[in-house]
Order: sequence, then C-alpha cells, then structure tokens
Amino acid sequence: MRQVIYRTVHIKSGGQWTRFINNSLRASSDKTDPVGHLVKELKIDYDHQLWMEISTKQTLTSDLPSLCPFLKVLLFPRILWPNFTPLSRWSQLERVPAFPELDICIDVMNTMGSQLTHLEFELCDGDSHQWIQVLKHTPNLKSFVLDSKTIHAELTVNDMELIHTYCPLLEYLYLKRIRMVMFDRDALVQFPIAKRLRGLYFFSLTIDQYHWLLYFAHKYPFLENLDIRCNRMSSPTAHCREMTCKALVVMAQSLACLKSLKLESIVLDHQFFHALAATGPCLSKLEVVPSWSKVPDNTIQETLDALWNCIRALAPKAVKAPMWQSSRHDFPVRIAKHLAPCRNLTSLSLLSTSNHAPRRNTFELDPILYHCQNLTTLAIRYATVAISYHTAYHHRHEKLKRLELNVAFWSPDMFDFLSAYCPQLSQLSLNLVARIGLQEQPAIEINLPNHDLALLDIHDISRMDITDTWLANATILSISQQTNVNPKKAWYHLCNHNNCCLHPNYNNPYYLRELSAEDVQLVENYRPQQTDPQPNVSRDSFNYDHEPWETDIPYGYVKIQCRSVGEFKFHDIRTPDLGVVKSE
Repeated sequence: MRQVIYRTVHIKSGGQWTRFINNSLRASSDKTDPVGHLVKELKIDYDHQLWMEISTKQTLTSDLPSLCPFLKVLLFPRILWPNFTPLSRWSQLERVPAFPELDICIDVMNTMGSQLTHLEFELCDGDSHQWIQVLKHTPNLKSFVLDSKTIHAELTVNDMELIHTYCPLLEYLYLKRIRMVMFDRDALVQFPIAKRLRGLYFFSLTIDQYHWLLYFAHKYPFLENLDIRCNRMSSPTAHCREMTCKALVVMAQSLACLKSLKLESIVLDHQFFHALAATGPCLSKLEVVPSWSKVPDNTIQETLDALWNCIRALAPKAVKAPMWQSSRHDFPVRIAKHLAPCRNLTSLSLLSTSNHAPRRNTFELDPILYHCQNLTTLAIRYATVAISYHTAYHHRHEKLKRLELNVAFWSPDMFDFLSAYCPQLSQLSLNLVARIGLQEQPAIEINLPNHDLALLDIHDISRMDITDTWLANATILSISQQTNVNPKKAWYHLCNHNNCCLHPNYNNPYYLRELSAEDVQLVENYRPQQTDPQPNVSRDSFNYDHEPWETDIPYGYVKIQCRSVGEFKFHDIRTPDLGVVKSE
C-alpha cells in the first residue's frame, strides 16, 4: 500500500512541502523504511507561499537528492530552477521541467541528455532552430514539447526533419504557438517516414501553406492521435481554400491507424468526412470544430451532414461536433437521425453553429439523453438548453455523471428535469452561462436536492433580463446541503482587496468570505429599486473600484440546493472543503 501512496507526490503548498521533507528525513533515519526511496515522480505547483518556503529553506531542498534518489520525473515552476540545480544529482531522471533559457538547457543536456525520455522547451529567447540543435544530445527521447511562449517562433520542414533525425525513438510531438513556414514544396516525398510517431499535437498553430497538410500525410502514416488546433490557416483566396480542402482529403486517406482525431479552426468541407469514413480508422474519439468564416449556410449544412454520417459510420465513443439547427422543432428529429445509431457513445459535446449568439439555437436535453443511453458526460456550448414539450422523452437516465454548459443559457425547468431523471449526476460545470428568467427574481437556482455532487464548478454565471443583455456575474453564493446527519447552509461572497477587508494572500486577491447573519439578511431582503444599476449595463464583477461588497447584491446570487458537495470552484477559487471557509 505504501508503495502505491508514495510513488507520485504532488506538492501544492508550502506546508505540504515542509511536511514531505521532514517526514522523509525522519523515515530516512530508519534504514528499513526510507519512504523517499519509493518516490518516482515529484510535481511541485506554482504558489507564492510555496515558492517562498522552498527559497528560504534551501537546506531542505539540498537534502532532496539523498531522500529521493530514484526520481524519474521532477517537475517544478521555472522560477525554482536555481533551487534544484544541478539536476545531475539524480541519476535516473527521465523527465525535467521546461527550461527557462538556452544556456541552462545546454548545460543539462551535456550532462544527462541521453537519459531523458521526455523534454519540453519554452521559447522565450533565441530562435527555434537553436533550441532544436540541442536535441542531438537526446537520442532516447520519446516525447517532445516545443512551446513558443512569448513569440510565434517559425518552424520549417528542415527543422521538423532535424527533430526526427536527432530523436529517432520519438513517439509524441507537441508544438504550441508555432508558425509553420515552408520554402521547398517540391521535395516533400523525399523525406523518410516517421514510423514510430503515434501522437501529433498542434496548439495555436499558424500554418503558412496547405502543403504542410501534404507533408503530414506523407510523414506520419502510423499516427494514432492527431490534434490540430489552428490559430490561423493562410487561405486568402478561393483557390487556396479549395487546395486546402483537397490536401485535407489526402491527409484523411492516410489516417488508417487513427484512434483519436481533434481538428479546430480549420476550413473543412464534406469531402474530408467522406474520405475519413471511407478510410475507416478505429476511432474512439472525434472532435471537430471547423472554421465557418465566409462559408455560406448551404455549405455548412452539407459539411455537417457529412460529419454526422461519418460519426455514424465510425461509431466513436467520444464526440465533439457542431449541429445544424433551422428551428427548435426540428431538433428532436436531427438528434434521432444523428445520435440514435451511436449506441456506444459515452461522451458528447454539442456546439451550435452560432458561436456568438447562443440564443439562436435551442438544444433540448431530454431527446439527447433518450437517444444516448450510455452517455456519462454531456457538454453543450453556444446554445440555450431546454426541456422538450414531449413527455415521451422523459425517462430516467442512469449513467449521466457530468454535465457542462459553456457560453450557454438554460431554461428554469432544466434542473427540475435533472433532479427527477438523472440520479447519478455528480459533476456540474457552468462557465459563462445565464439563467433565462424574470429580472425581479434575484436568485440563480440550482436545485438538485437528492444529489451528492462530487464537483461543482461555477465560473461567470448571471441572470438574464428580458432584453437579452448580459448582466454582471453573480458573486454571492448560497449552498444548502440536505444531509441527514448534519444539514447545513452557508453563504459566501467572492471578495477582493477593494471591496472587503484586506486579505493576507496578496498573490491571490480573490477569495471566498463567509457572510455573517446580518450580511445574509441584506441579501435575502433585497428588492429591486429604481436606483439599482440598469440591467442593460454590463459590469465586470472583478473591477470593484473600492466599492463596498453590498454593491454586488443587485446582480443576484447563486442558490444551490443539494444533498452534499464534495468540492466546489467559484470563479476559479477552489475550496475543497466547505468547512474551511471562515468568516472574516
């Protein structure tokens, strides 16, 4: 049991760091029980208090190599590099943090490059070619991350070839915030195939020419995971867009081994999905968010029909995709057509095609669950979530455990349905969402009285007035836990230094303050007045400008009723135990 517990250690606070070192020191004195020798992975989060604890007690850090001599993974924030060098004190390290600068990287590579299997570069100085040259010291590398933090570094075909030449065992390649440029387009087929590469991941990528897609198709025929999230693809003319779509078809035809495909912000047409379905990879995950810039509606609809036909043909277990909707009345028909054949679907993320106008499309929750009986996770983005008028869809759904709403609205009866028909729901995530309802009602109600919520994550939640304009985010929270043993109700307010008494954590100025009985009475007795802010005036809930906390009351509060809450996050403030939030 102890070996399982201590194999991976994750440090999140200064107190936790001190306890870990002291416990390891005490255990090391007992030669029969040196628990530090069991630790294979040590991960240290960035936290100001933790950074101060490590920096001011350097003697504790200096003991680490002898306490945990068999570390294979050591990860810490960039600011802590001076505290942990030299890394050569660990003879079995295979993974180290991202390097803060090129000189440190070269020094480490010269002494221990051959033992590393995972490496990450964060380019803040120099160009990408200089960093790639360092890879000649890492012949056993299996995973490589190249992240251009401050500038969009350029990467050429020759740079890509150098990566594979220096790292012949490479299996996973991650490129972040990189601009892909190409000069020699005629010599693509002369490059050798990367037979070992199984995962290719591009984030915030800028592709200069569509020829890169042809390069990927030739270079990586054995890919199992492909993730391309573009920042921009150069396609200024209709001819370039046409050639890009043709290149994507060639790429689709080369993906016979694919298990997971994610494409975002790429111009796609129906031909790509026809080719992918014909290739027939054993996909378990398919996530597609095409770019619809300057694309006519009939082309969008044709592309989405081909996408959902492809989904039915390949039958992945996890899907993220847009759905075309001409009216609310045709939604159950489309759901039945697209999702009823997907009996193996366990995770579904639905997006409307109107990303900037979520009120235009209404997605009905009950037909989705009716046709997808095996769903455990459901996410809906850029739409209004409602319950249909047809009671035929109102059946118990025993498997749904997680629901996510993102940039969405919900109708008042949604939580009534979830409470009655989704008994296993245990994780709820609401981000940039609003409840449709009367302006006079100050509460944003989440009523799940019979549910035990393992996680409740709320970020940017508000009421909706009748003119369809966003109100300021609610920063007041009421949680009622209806446990049989110890029922309790608590009120909190998201504070900062300007509108509440000064809090000691200057590095995290937002925190949850438990409201006093007098404060709660102010909230519950509030009635809208003529002097209150107009509902059509947006207000950033984090810019208080030295106003008292009471100015947040007119913007409503979040009222949660459930049986219990294990952990909740409110505006990114995580509180693992509701009991630790104390009154000021």
